[in-house]
Amino acid sequence: MREYLKHPITIVLITSLLNLGGMFIYNDYTNKKQKIEESRLAKNLYKQKQLDEFYIPLEIKLLESQREWFKYKKRYANSKVFENMLNGIENEDTYLWRINMLNIFKSIHEMMSEIISSKRNLALENEELHKQLDLLVSHIYEYKVIFAMWVDGNNKKNIADIKFPNELINLIQEDIKILKNKQR
Repeated sequence: MREYLKHPITIVLITSLLNLGGMFIYNDYTNKKQKIEESRLAKNLYKQKQLDEFYIPLEIKLLESQREWFKYKKRYANSKVFENMLNGIENEDTYLWRINMLNIFKSIHEMMSEIISSKRNLALENEELHKQLDLLVSHIYEYKVIFAMWVDGNNKKNIADIKFPNELINLIQEDIKILKNKQR
């Protein structure tokens, strides 16, 4: 049998079989490695989509709303505008509130509502975030009703009963950090 192993054709065949086996193992290894890399890239692309299409646009609008709200509050810090509106007192401050709401906050509300309704599926699974998003949508919807009342000449209601969910911006920013850290 040793004579058989010394034959050149046998040596070539055994060497070829070993090379083929090695190539198969190497190809299998590189294919698995490539699939892992492709999976990682796909996950990162999805995380980027979450950021680009939901989180960052919503954060921008929330910050814009917050900035405008603080400007308004600062302007009327010594005024009883909110107390007067809650008590049904009509005056110049009430008129300016309506103008401000219609000219500034209405468009911000519409953009936030559109982002939430069309891209909410990109949000992370976070019960508190979704609760706050629901509150924001309810707040926006209530103001849509109030705006329509104003247009129809009904000025009996000026402030939404459902308060703006101030905690939402923090939840959005926390999720942005989580997604950015997971991309690394």
